[in-house]
Amino acid sequence: MTTRERELVFQTIELLRKTASSLPDFANDSDWKDVDDWLFARLDWTAEDIDALYHGREALIYTGSTVPGFAPAGLTCEELMPFVGVLCTCRELDLPWGKPVVVQAEIPGNPVLLRSGDCPELQNHIGEAVKVVVTENGIHLVSQNGALLYTANKT
Repeated sequence: MTTRERELVFQTIELLRKTASSLPDFANDSDWKDVDDWLFARLDWTAEDIDALYHGREALIYTGSTVPGFAPAGLTCEELMPFVGVLCTCRELDLPWGKPVVVQAEIPGNPVLLRSGDCPELQNHIGEAVKVVVTENGIHLVSQNGALLYTANKT
């Protein structure tokens, strides 16, 4: 997501929070946590999504009703194509919202190609090399022992 897209999403969430706080359900004995609880219970956002969006901002946010687990990367064939033939590694990250396991490309910036939100079984492949393989059906991420971890189908 570009910086502009992140800013637009942030503005949208803030407007939703403000609008929801004026609903009759929140008129008496409610605070911003009740509004966040109601709003995030209706959206498919993880705590990681919200924390990443609000990182470095002065806003308070309550993520108790977000979707449990880690955010998916959900990359498409077009997004994965530049990583065919690039060395990738499965590793655990230590982040403020938890310890997701990811597949990172070993190039400057180390982009994340796959997250435990897409593939919970990554936990079983920490430290392994991962290949990005193209077939006629799509692009696949395959562990060094041949386990299929993720498929982005051609559309």
